[in-house]
Amino acid sequence: MPLKSFIRNAAPFDDVSTIDVETTNGDVHTLSIDQSDFLIAAFSKEGKPLREDGPVHLYIADGIKHDPIRNVSKLHFN
Repeated sequence: MPLKSFIRNAAPFDDVSTIDVETTNGDVHTLSIDQSDFLIAAFSKEGKPLREDGPVHLYIADGIKHDPIRNVSKLHFN
């Protein structure tokens, strides 16, 4: 599910420049606000919930090969 419209609809403050993606294991991945236009969230695989490394995976579909961010639990706008 593309997240661009959700993030834009949330109308983060004009001075927001990064998004911190927090995972359930405590890792934090920092993305530019521009990269948020390319975020795609996955909640399931083959019709089944992502139980092992979910609840959400984030993919950056910007034409560059990125590993998915797994175990996503929170997004923080900075």
